Amino acid sequence: MCRLISFATTADGLPELAALVKALVRSAARDPLLEVLGVRQPSHGDGWGFAVAVLKGGAWRFHFMKFGNPIFRDSEGLRGLMRILSDSEGEVFLGVIHARKASKGEAVTWVDAHPHHAIVRDGTEIYVAHNGRVNKEGLGGPLRRSDTVSLALYLARNPPLTEGLRKVIGSGYVESALSLGILIAGLGGAVRVASLNYVSPKVRDEARRKYYAMHLLEEGKYFVATASSTTASFFEESVGIKARELSNGELVFMEAGPEGASYSRKNLVEG
Repeated sequence: MCRLISFATTADGLPELAALVKALVRSAARDPLLEVLGVRQPSHGDGWGFAVAVLKGGAWRFHFMKFGNPIFRDSEGLRGLMRILSDSEGEVFLGVIHARKASKGEAVTWVDAHPHHAIVRDGTEIYVAHNGRVNKEGLGGPLRRSDTVSLALYLARNPPLTEGLRKVIGSGYVESALSLGILIAGLGGAVRVASLNYVSPKVRDEARRKYYAMHLLEEGKYFVATASSTTASFFEESVGIKARELSNGELVFMEAGPEGASYSRKNLVEG
């Protein structure tokens, strides 16, 4: 059970991005939806991490870091992240940021923090952040690592990304949710971010479904993002940008360039 954001923005959208990071930290510190679900410790304090790509002078620079401390207590790590996200020479910023609440029985170290990195057989690199639970055995991943490690490796073995995700859903490997943020760096220099909202039919409780849901946020032509439910709610409260819940199975691809930020959508679930 985790909180995450994915984003694509030009430099004009950096104030909104800073507000979104603050909303993520707030929801990680105390999540009211976890309280509704009766979770004894309603925080996401089992490490955090980010993968961010910044376009400067026509060249991409990548920043990938993971931490064992809770994001809401890691002032040094957050300062480092915000330095990256306030680079005065940056033209475009894309990335994913994740605050983890480990499932029962899973290891809790900085190594297990998201996102998880994998290399697709065509050389594309993916950085996967995930909220929910998938079947490690079904995905053929290492059983001593988290299910998200198995997911990242599975997607790397089963390109393209859209079809790999369809297989995960269609095979019934999703035990609760497949709420995702993925930074994608292609060999040709193309960089984009993918975000998926999918909650399994196995989740029948409305409060739990609401917890897993991902939301789309956009401001003009320069800022687009997706965020976990409580993060989106706190962001809307502070900035006034209304969140739209993604439909179940909706996959969003985000990118940005000198002309602005944009996104496209696909639905991976029939009906």
